[in-house]
Amino acid sequence: AAFFAASVAWLIGLAFVAQVVVAEQSKFDASEDIRTAPTDDSGLARAHFARAAAEFRSALDHVPFNADYALQCAKASLSAGEASHARDSIATAIRINPRLIDAYLLQANLEIRQPQPDAALIQSDFDHVLELNPNDVSLHTQYGEALEQLGLLPAARRQCELALKYDAALPADEPKRLSAEERRDLQNRIVKLSARER
Repeated sequence: AAFFAASVAWLIGLAFVAQVVVAEQSKFDASEDIRTAPTDDSGLARAHFARAAAEFRSALDHVPFNADYALQCAKASLSAGEASHARDSIATAIRINPRLIDAYLLQANLEIRQPQPDAALIQSDFDHVLELNPNDVSLHTQYGEALEQLGLLPAARRQCELALKYDAALPADEPKRLSAEERRDLQNRIVKLSARER
């Protein structure tokens, strides 16, 4: 009985490894399609990205718990002009890994480009991202920009203020720290947002 159980476990492990190998080959093929996409022919480039998206979907079919495959599929789908496939892939990535910050950011950025963006969805995505990484200066800056685009000026100003606050708390030699010019830009944006609020 022990030999049988060990044999079954070995076969299951072997089948799993085979699935991963196939998925990684699909990922490699997708990466090659993206790498070789021409920059001078948008139609041919979209075809490359569509093929890459299909390869990432195939990888996800073989290893359905890999959120990165879903996220890469979403990015390739967007580059192929397939927004609905991108949305589905983003939702899959978030379902697999609810802590995948890049998936929420991609979803928010996709939504804000819509003719009538859903402000609540965008805010929810950024709020979730900031729950996961509350001290990230660039996330507060991006959120402020998104809120400004949505016309939510007091909230946009608050995110810019938080970006400056968290930046000031970083060590002076921290590479992620804002440059002096970036800090000035944020300070100027705060002043302009305050003026527009009146």
